[in-house]
Amino acid sequence: MKLGINRKTSTFLKYLISYFLIFSVLILCFFMILRSQLTKAYTAGQAERVASQMEAMVAHLNSELWFLSNSERLISQNSDIILTVYLSDSKYWAITHRELTQYADSSSLIDSIALFSRNTGQVFSTREYITQSNGVLTITNAAQKKVTFDPQPYMNGSAGQLIWLQGDASRYLLWFPVNRSEASYLFFYILDTRLFQSQLNSLLSNE
Repeated sequence: MKLGINRKTSTFLKYLISYFLIFSVLILCFFMILRSQLTKAYTAGQAERVASQMEAMVAHLNSELWFLSNSERLISQNSDIILTVYLSDSKYWAITHRELTQYADSSSLIDSIALFSRNTGQVFSTREYITQSNGVLTITNAAQKKVTFDPQPYMNGSAGQLIWLQGDASRYLLWFPVNRSEASYLFFYILDTRLFQSQLNSLLSNE
């Protein structure tokens, strides 16, 4: 007996395979279009979320920078702090450290406030250890890593300045308010870069 597939069955299988291939292509195209639309919708949602968080972060930083501007005025008008600039009296040193610490603790943006008296050569800092030699300042962290810089180039500006310092595996972001080179003192802020890092990280996701 001869076995085989008759012509009618063969034609049916050909049609079945053809329809199956067409159906598979259509299903594939459908899922590709669906994936594209979902990706666009997700990306748009992510963009809106990030933009909203960016606006919130900018608003927060603006409020913190406003506090810096306000504290500049308060520090320059604080008689106890100003007396320290002119008097080598440990009593005023303790008062100045306490007053500056209160200002520093009032803002999450501030890591330290530093005050350098040109009259006495003293440097007062609320957190970081800062010394001076011939007007050049050195910031030393807990690991004894140092950054040395001359503040003179940042004096006499018409507006506050952000300064990035780096050296010996230590980095600092400084805010210099308007200081005058002929003044008896200068002060500046060391900003907490961890705040910036955490806020930027909050804008990121695994996706």
